[in-house]
Amino acid sequence: MSGFSWWLAERLSLLLDPAERDAVRGDLAESGEGGIAALGGMAGLVARRTWWPVCALLLATAMGWRLVRELDWLIRLSATYLWMYLANWRAADIGNLGFWREMAMESLRLMLPCLLLMAGSLVAGMVVSRARRGATAVFWIALALANLANVPREPFLAPIALYAYAFSVWTGVVILPAILGLRLMRHRLP
Repeated sequence: MSGFSWWLAERLSLLLDPAERDAVRGDLAESGEGGIAALGGMAGLVARRTWWPVCALLLATAMGWRLVRELDWLIRLSATYLWMYLANWRAADIGNLGFWREMAMESLRLMLPCLLLMAGSLVAGMVVSRARRGATAVFWIALALANLANVPREPFLAPIALYAYAFSVWTGVVILPAILGLRLMRHRLP
């Protein structure tokens, strides 16, 4: 029992009750099925046994994927403005009221989508917290895969600073609010 399909089947089995999980894992190990068949069987069983947490997980995963995809344009636009202001900074701009007004307008234009993404991430974390134990890991994996899908195809064209900036924005706008949402709901629920 090795391979990515088996690993995913193992992770899905975490959504089952512990006694049932051990029995199903034993049956899969004895059956000799391939990884894809085991994954399909496990997904079907989990869907039948835990339909509400699975629906919550699918919804939160889709929300997480969409959050990261929406964050892509925000990172690119804010990095462009950040570069424009930092690379073209002059000491004479400190006293220029037009410079500060323009910077404030562009900052506000970027803040509303950022706040909306943070709110969506908070809600996604709250939804995932309602699912069973293994759902959180699947949610984080989906977020990581969505973030990896946003990596530019030509890595030699983008400097390391852009990747560091993108990671910090991703962490602040998506990851930290999702963790906050998880913690808020876990402390409220019995």
